[in-house]
Amino acid sequence: MSFTEITSTSWFSRLGDSIKGILFGLIAIPVALILIFWNEKREVDRTRTLEEGAKMVVVVNAQQISPANENKLVYLTAEATTSETLTDPDYGVSFQGALKLQRHVEYYQYEEESKSETNKKLGGGTETVTTYDYSARWVSSPIDSSAFKDPAFQTKNTILKKIQETTLSPSSVELGAYQLSNSQIARLSADSTFSLAADYSLPAMVASEAQVSGNNIYYGTDTQTPSIGDARVHFTYTAAGTYSIIAQQAEKSFVTYQAKKGSLSILKSGAHSVDSLFAEEASSNSILSWVLRAVGFALMGFGFAAILNPLSVVLDVVPLLGNIAEIGTTLIAFILSLSISSVTIAIAWLAFRPLLGCSLLLITFGAIYWLNRLKKKRAIMP
Repeated sequence: MSFTEITSTSWFSRLGDSIKGILFGLIAIPVALILIFWNEKREVDRTRTLEEGAKMVVVVNAQQISPANENKLVYLTAEATTSETLTDPDYGVSFQGALKLQRHVEYYQYEEESKSETNKKLGGGTETVTTYDYSARWVSSPIDSSAFKDPAFQTKNTILKKIQETTLSPSSVELGAYQLSNSQIARLSADSTFSLAADYSLPAMVASEAQVSGNNIYYGTDTQTPSIGDARVHFTYTAAGTYSIIAQQAEKSFVTYQAKKGSLSILKSGAHSVDSLFAEEASSNSILSWVLRAVGFALMGFGFAAILNPLSVVLDVVPLLGNIAEIGTTLIAFILSLSISSVTIAIAWLAFRPLLGCSLLLITFGAIYWLNRLKKKRAIMP
């Protein structure tokens, strides 16, 4: 099921939009510079925090709390347990000893997906053909179909019942002789599927409008052939299990450790050594740094491309010339973004990592000098 829309944009309209895009570029470039510089500081601060933590951490006995370790950064591995029973108030689903119980809701809805193809026309205008496809699937929240492009689908999406998702957590979780704080309990993820008991029956108020289907509570007529508007509810949980923690001891519990350059609180499912926990955090820090560098580089590239875009739009009066100009401006934007991003990272490293900063600056300017020499050499060749 698809719907096709054809739109045309005049050369004057495109030129006006490209001129407006210059403003985006003038904003995007400094924002990218700030992001790149801030990211380098963030990475160094996090690295120093982890290094400080690795030197300060004390391995403690999980089954015995020592007052001598009060306010110290401690590490332990133990079984996380609770004596409480979590019960969903609407469906009566219970789990004794669960560290978390979550109710998830899905709705059967039409989704709109689009793909576009734009072609340039002689004179600088463009024609865009957009195809909208509609398919029904289970989604996590109702979809408003009133904005669908195909009028035939604008009133299709309905729901039988709006249901709230909920998360239930015990008031107390023991980790050996210690207790997790409320914020640490909230960080536990419920990723195990809860199986409804064979003798489970719906509460009377729910049974009048829903039925049990496997591990789902189903709102609709036919569980095998869902209709638009049907809803289903299922549950996930976190069972008692082994956890490893690095945090500041605060009497019988834990708080976030405040290092000189940042905070530190690590909680991982499973038995992990001190070294592996710090190594995982260092790896996560490095990955985040490269992701943010890529975001900064891309944002700066889009900024330069937006500033240079009017040139290719002007030449689009003859599409071939416009295409050549577009390739050229894209290459220029890439080179400018790469060069300025590298210099910005180097300057940041000069402030936070002087040796690496000097090395990167030398490499960057060396590459620029080599490219310039190569360009001049080719220019004088017969």
